[in-house]
Amino acid sequence: MKPLPLFNTILRLLTFRATREELERLDLRFLGVGMVGTWLVGIGRYWDSPTASFAQKTGIGSVVYVFILSAILWIVAKPLRPSEWSYPRVLTFITLTSFPAALYALPVERWTDISTAITLNVWFLSVVALYRVALYLFFMARGADLGPLPAIVAVMLPITVIIATIVVSGYTGIVFDMMGGFRDRQPTAQDGVNAILTGIIGFGCCGAPFWAVVYGVLIRYRDRPDTV
Repeated sequence: MKPLPLFNTILRLLTFRATREELERLDLRFLGVGMVGTWLVGIGRYWDSPTASFAQKTGIGSVVYVFILSAILWIVAKPLRPSEWSYPRVLTFITLTSFPAALYALPVERWTDISTAITLNVWFLSVVALYRVALYLFFMARGADLGPLPAIVAVMLPITVIIATIVVSGYTGIVFDMMGGFRDRQPTAQDGVNAILTGIIGFGCCGAPFWAVVYGVLIRYRDRPDTV
């Protein structure tokens, strides 16, 4: 595949226009492009942070992260029997969704006051996260050929379980600040970030048991002709 068609396919994927055939052809060339993008975006996220670790500064942390996340998504979805399901294919897709996170590299705290910068970072984090979730749902429905309910469960279960796990571990605020790129934030009762954080906690803790039950039911009855 020549460079132009390759990048055209990536653009079609990122704009929800890729066909099932195109999604099935996500080979090592796409993985290479995705890995480079993940690495560069990882560097960009922390380039202006004086407290970033070596792994964060060099983008290594972002690369390791996509391997772990892809493994989780692959394992969770596998019992639902997606079409042409493989770990390399999931990894390739996840790396290709890293490009929108380039928004995190914008040093908004240098252009505005800290309060405005935090608000903008929250919006960046929210928009990119929702966009990636929508892309994964698109991938599961079209690329993995799952029905509406199995596709939604394959997307929502790992998200809510990961959130619930972070909450139980007690690192919610730290993880959220790290993902949003917040610098020296001092939480207050009126902090909009805290309000969003509370909503995310509720979404994860309440949603995880529900989606786990639905997931179990789908697996139990997946071989029956009348399964949803």
